[in-house]
Amino acid sequence: MTSLEILEMATMIENKTSDIYNLLYERFEENEAVAKLFESLALEEEGHAGFLEAKIKMLKIKPDAFGNAKVDGSLLEDTFQEIERLEAHIRNNTISIQEAITLSMRIETHMVEKKYNSLIEIVEPSLQKIFRNLTETDNHINKIRSAAERFGIPLDELEIKSA
Repeated sequence: MTSLEILEMATMIENKTSDIYNLLYERFEENEAVAKLFESLALEEEGHAGFLEAKIKMLKIKPDAFGNAKVDGSLLEDTFQEIERLEAHIRNNTISIQEAITLSMRIETHMVEKKYNSLIEIVEPSLQKIFRNLTETDNHINKIRSAAERFGIPLDELEIKSA
């Protein structure tokens, strides 16, 4: 993948993650505290996508802005497909608040952040800064942990199980 393709795929991942959080917001809209958590996460993911879209615009104007990164795109493509499967699972099944929070933790720890952190190790240094910014300024994991505590979900229940 080129730098442009990396950023475009990451933008798709952020948008799809926002879609999931919006879906969970709608699913739990009657529970204000839960809905507020998912609305907040969705808005932050939209902000991440906007940040990446700005970098894409910059790259289109100045094609050498991030060097000539070439990485195996399967890491990001697999993440996107995994998130799509998770979205389908949420759409097609009734899930509890506990499961929704557990799935959210899975997204943040095992899908998005883990993949971005792996990508940081292999991409052009100037792209590393972008992905570091996305993961270091992100407090989703802390928000989800706090919500789990508020809703009486034991933190050990946040151990990730496949959907």
